[in-house]
Amino acid sequence: TIPVSTSDSSQIHYFLTNPQGITVSSGIKKITDGTITLEFSSDDTSKLGMGANDLKIFVISDSVLRPDIYTTSFLAVSTPQQLPEYLVSESSDEESTENDYVGIFALVAGIILVGFILAKRRQRKNKALASK
Repeated sequence: TIPVSTSDSSQIHYFLTNPQGITVSSGIKKITDGTITLEFSSDDTSKLGMGANDLKIFVISDSVLRPDIYTTSFLAVSTPQQLPEYLVSESSDEESTENDYVGIFALVAGIILVGFILAKRRQRKNKALASK
């Protein structure tokens, strides 16, 4: 069973699909008090396969033209197993920080170079005006 809470909705359309994309259960339910419970029989759940199964819910309102859509996937396994753990290395963060410093250094060096060039031009211009 899956409880669903909505507001300002009149009906719900649901689709439960297996990993092959085959719909194993679907239906339309009327919503009266803002909550509804989706119940799936053991026959429906036995049609779900090992792997990623999907539940898609469309919530329809009489006052809105476009439905709200909710999609979720869940993993079905035959025996209790632990999902593989992934170790995220911190080296990528260190490389990113080093790249940031290189960029900042290049920016500062560029600003200093432009300032130096402008100062030299002013000196030459002032010398030329003074000699006239």
